[in-house]
Amino acid sequence: MSRAISIDPDRQIVEAVEVNGLEDLHRAVGGYIEVAFVFGSRDEVLYVNEEGMLQRLTPWRFYWRDDQPLFGRGIVVGKEIEDNSVEGFHNADVVASVEDIRRLVRWIKSHTG
Repeated sequence: MSRAISIDPDRQIVEAVEVNGLEDLHRAVGGYIEVAFVFGSRDEVLYVNEEGMLQRLTPWRFYWRDDQPLFGRGIVVGKEIEDNSVEGFHNADVVASVEDIRRLVRWIKSHTG
């Protein structure tokens, strides 16, 4: 299990969670994952639902992507580490704190779908 940070725009909550592999990442965003942002200095990644915009999920903004809204739930995970599992990798624990990520999230007040 790896420590990660979940971003839920429906409930407007950013919280620590545990993930264990690709299926957990899919569950965390409610579908297939897509990279939305890479934290270069820490090798951490923000994933969102690949079809969030098409599914008209709740939009929100991320500080470094303020020019483009993100849609649906997001998850921040640590870098991928190769291993001998079926998936061939696991994620390291996220280094950022919940507060670090909370400061970077901007909720969009109204969503007209």
